[in-house]
Amino acid sequence: MNKKVIILAIIVLGFALLFADRPKVLGGVPRVPSYNTASSTTYTIGHELSTKVLDTRGGRGYASFCNNTANRAYLLTGTSNVTSSSSAFRLIPAGECYEVNRDNLITGQINAIADTGSTTLKFIVSELIGS
Repeated sequence: MNKKVIILAIIVLGFALLFADRPKVLGGVPRVPSYNTASSTTYTIGHELSTKVLDTRGGRGYASFCNNTANRAYLLTGTSNVTSSSSAFRLIPAGECYEVNRDNLITGQINAIADTGSTTLKFIVSELIGS
């Protein structure tokens, strides 16, 4: 009887060690990182000159840009004061959103410019814990 208990304990310990080094998952999918700050800001951007909407931030883990108007908006990286959407990395059609996340992370400055007229661009930014 004592021998069976020892063998069972070894098997249980083996399974515990086998699964101990696996990444933490939730429903078979790696867990989403947690954030310690989040903010929501609304900008009205014009079509003649780009507007800085996010500063450079190494700890950025996520950002969501939503275009709440009937005009198109463009996102650009680099410096402010751009007068054209030709260097944009992303078009946000009217009424749609664009996310920056772990798969397409941008930690540099992000600017926005409207296609025509002025556009209200609302965005949410979250920062990673410990960054």
